[in-house]
Amino acid sequence: AVGYDVYVMCNGLDAKSGPVSGLEGKWAAAATYTPTTDTVPSGTAMWYGAKTPSVALKATVSGEVLNTDTSVMSVDLSVKQIANPYSVDLPLNDGIPYTVGMTKGNTTSSADTIQIQTAVGYDTYYMSNGLDAKSGPVTGLDGKWAAAATYTPTDASIPIGMGAWYLRKGVTDFDVTITRPYTL
Repeated sequence: AVGYDVYVMCNGLDAKSGPVSGLEGKWAAAATYTPTTDTVPSGTAMWYGAKTPSVALKATVSGEVLNTDTSVMSVDLSVKQIANPYSVDLPLNDGIPYTVGMTKGNTTSSADTIQIQTAVGYDTYYMSNGLDAKSGPVTGLDGKWAAAATYTPTDASIPIGMGAWYLRKGVTDFDVTITRPYTL
């Protein structure tokens, strides 16, 4: 399904009939008054919309660690939030290899990009076609992620427990296969 499932942190009150036993401090699907049993699947990113954004929030997430060799995420929009599904930092060039459907280019404006949030903004990486915009082919760069305005494969990673933005330039849907960055 396209779109989002929305959940609210409940105050224990039904808008029409008052207090609901067992609802206070629980997540419920929007427009319902029953605590949800839904889960966030491993490797899935989510939005958290705070109603009091001036208050710092520390979220603790628990669950099983993904241990499959790969995790597949469908990229069917021009902008998609992806997540690191593994229990270690995910190196871009080892963890998110070139896949048919990705758009390669020699700049962030011509190629698919991944944006990883930092304390002051985002670091941006593009899927390279192996060409320096000024001097031509660069050995070992084709099909690799490179930092914006550079022509060398990056060693950057999506940190453990973090997500990133995937911005695609292409017009076809495809699956990003994320490869487990360690052996069991």
